[in-house]
Amino acid sequence: MFTRNQFEPTATNFLSPDQVPDKKTSLRTTAIGASPIGGQGFFHCNCQTGCENDRCKCRRNKRVCNSKCHGSKSCKNNDNQ
Repeated sequence: MFTRNQFEPTATNFLSPDQVPDKKTSLRTTAIGASPIGGQGFFHCNCQTGCENDRCKCRRNKRVCNSKCHGSKSCKNNDNQ
């Protein structure tokens, strides 16, 4: 934790004005985009067929299945292959 008097202005510019996009986004949208899990809540597919094709909700959205998806059933779309 820092207090206000522990900060000092920097002489360096980290971004130039032409590097800043013109598109306006909300803080929540930006945070969801930067999040490795995609924001709040659980994203799960509940597949019964093993997640072998794009019918799997996780695979279609380029996500890895997790323990919330389908418990101990076999899955071709996870890190433990």
